[in-house]
Amino acid sequence: MRNSICATLGLVALISSPCVVAQNLAVNGEFDTDISGWIPLGADLTAEWHPSDHNANPASGSLLATNTSPIIASFAVVSCVNSISDDQLYRFRGWVNVPPGQTASGQFEMWWYWYDNPSCAGTQVLAGATPIMVSTSGWEFVDTGWEAAPPGTMSAWLVLGNHKNLAGPGSYQTYYDGLDFGGSRIFVDGFESGNTSFWSTTVGF
Repeated sequence: MRNSICATLGLVALISSPCVVAQNLAVNGEFDTDISGWIPLGADLTAEWHPSDHNANPASGSLLATNTSPIIASFAVVSCVNSISDDQLYRFRGWVNVPPGQTASGQFEMWWYWYDNPSCAGTQVLAGATPIMVSTSGWEFVDTGWEAAPPGTMSAWLVLGNHKNLAGPGSYQTYYDGLDFGGSRIFVDGFESGNTSFWSTTVGF
């Protein structure tokens, strides 16, 4: 379920408590046909579309990042998100697959940087990150949790980290899919403003 739900149907009218309403701001996070919108950073990092999909959907795929550095090195695949609002919370989450038995050891992590100018320019501030993992048992879901955008934030770099642990030959690969960078407004109300637009009688699962 992509959006957080404040109450189940039947309790919506009874509960007045914090609620989070999210939308996905990540560009091309499902990688249905390509990896457009995502840029590899690093001479020894390649990013390409792969038919493997976290839902086993034959009409979709994933982004495959491969670190072939001959030395210990961290690289990343990045995407810029504009229209960040500093009165909201954000989280970065998605599905990751790090196959066992690779020819090099490594680890992955997803995080983002805040920027106080559009198009990911200006002052850079490190934000939330997923747990660091060295392998997965197939596709696994990771999540940074919610973090408030600092005052003045206008954009954010989304980062898919790929780190090779040891120098030498071999490659370390990570598959990414179903990426979701959610911007959400927190509200606690007794409907003082008369606005009920954040409430719905529909529950999604």
